[in-house]
Amino acid sequence: MKFLRCWELFILQFLVITFLCGCATVGTESSYQDDDSKCGRYAPPNANFVRKRIAVIPFKDKTNQKYTQTDLGSQAVDICTTLLVATERFDVVERERLDALLDEQKLVGIVDPQTAARAGKILGVDLIFTGAITDFEVKRTKQGGRIGLPQIGKMPAIDIGKETHILSIFLAVDARVIETETAKIIFAGSGEIKREEKAEGWHLGLQGADISTAGAIKLDQTAAGKQLRFAIDNLIHKIIPKVDVLYTTAPISNTQQEEKKP
Repeated sequence: MKFLRCWELFILQFLVITFLCGCATVGTESSYQDDDSKCGRYAPPNANFVRKRIAVIPFKDKTNQKYTQTDLGSQAVDICTTLLVATERFDVVERERLDALLDEQKLVGIVDPQTAARAGKILGVDLIFTGAITDFEVKRTKQGGRIGLPQIGKMPAIDIGKETHILSIFLAVDARVIETETAKIIFAGSGEIKREEKAEGWHLGLQGADISTAGAIKLDQTAAGKQLRFAIDNLIHKIIPKVDVLYTTAPISNTQQEEKKP
């Protein structure tokens, strides 16, 4: 009997040590920890590009998402401003000046071209950037297996196993860029980002107590902001070729230069 209790104690100690060693080597993989300074890297405009003044209207969040308390629509303005400046193609209207007009005109989301053009003329800008967050999905899944050991004598029942918790995120934004002079939509498109957060390690159930890596990953305010930044960066990469074609003037040839000489 004494030998049995010693053997039971040995098994319990072995399992606990195995679990603790597994926890010590828990691997975490979180794509929102990717350095978002990768965003905002754009090819410079050519020498004949005509720089434009642009205003960004706060995006409308159409998703009714409950994953974060952050006002993603307002946050999109700050992200767009930073990234548009990084393209070296735009002068962006200051947020304080824009907010006063938005409050007066009650503008938010994707507005119609005529309204955008009218607001743009009041602001004295060439272009209005208006958009919406159209999709924000978060899905949690779990992979892995467990082994259950029944109670033996005084040794409690143990549930032990390795598990991987996965947080999949999809975020999409739609946007338009409108010319204030003509009320023409020069760009309409979307930017998307799909990323996956992972945390893997050991699970241990012992006498009703449950320890696992389920809480090792979560969607917090910083994570949501980074997903939004990646999606808007994807969008701006699509906008740049459009504005480059429209607002790049033809270089003056040597013949034309000669003709201009007195």
